[in-house]
Amino acid sequence: MAPRMRQVMSSLDMYRKVPVDLMEGSKRGSLLSYVVLFTMATLFLLETRAFFTKSLVANLALDRSDDPRIRLNFNITMLDLKCDW
Repeated sequence: MAPRMRQVMSSLDMYRKVPVDLMEGSKRGSLLSYVVLFTMATLFLLETRAFFTKSLVANLALDRSDDPRIRLNFNITMLDLKCDW
């Protein structure tokens, strides 16, 4: 690699914990920064694609319970009903 490119790559070290006047980039820190940036970008793109992808899922599971009663819950919304309470 060219010396200029090496210097630019080692200057990208996002995990420094020392004061600014004592900072010195390292190849290991730069490599870690690039790996983390690549991982975050990949995860962002994959999650965005998964969010916008439409898929039809049909699952049917039968209840094998011996209980003869079935519990049904209804969520009913009545928008134009007066509330007298």
